[in-house]
Formats: sequence, structure tokens, C-alpha cells
Amino acid sequence: MRIPDWWQALILALGTFRLVRLVSYDSFPPLVRVRNRVTGAEWDQDAGEGGEGEWAYRRPVLAELFSCAYCFGLWLSLGVYVLWLASPAAAVYAAFPLALSAAIGIIARWLDP
Repeated sequence: MRIPDWWQALILALGTFRLVRLVSYDSFPPLVRVRNRVTGAEWDQDAGEGGEGEWAYRRPVLAELFSCAYCFGLWLSLGVYVLWLASPAAAVYAAFPLALSAAIGIIARWLDP
């Protein structure tokens, strides 16, 4: 069994963390549209308490998977590891920009008031 070096593991972990955040939590409009299309999300105006409306999903299993960072992170991490096994350089190069973005987000959270 092959294990990434510590610096490769760090880049892969930060890249995977950022990708999980992008898919599960970010409100960037193109990502929201893709997430809603994949999960079959539709706004149901008549549902919810007091008729305020709520999201209804045609594919609730995918909606649950994408909204759970632990669930989605597990499967995404497995995919990243398999990619690393197939092509270590490609996996690290693909994860590096995401890792930088994750590091910037984490640092900004610590330093911002």
C-alpha cells in the first residue's frame, strides 16, 4: 500500500477540504445551480411552517450526501486517494490551487475580526 509523503498528504487534504466546502456550503451562484440540478432541488412555496416555503428534493439521498461534509468528504477523499494512486503528480497539481484557497480561507478566519 502506498501512502503520500507528508507534504502531498497536506496538499491533498487541504484541496479535498476546499472541494467539500465548495460543493456543500458555498453560495457561489454557478455552484448553487449545479448543486440544485444534481439534487433536484425545487422551492416549494406551500411547504414549511406558516407557509413560508422550503426546499423539496427529487433526489433526497444526493441532497443529504452533498449537505453532509463528513459523508461527502469520505467519498471525495476516497476518490482523491485513488486519483493519487493512479497519478500522484496529477492529483497534487489538481489539488494545489484548491489547497491554497483552503489555506487562505483558514488564515482569513483566524485573522479577520
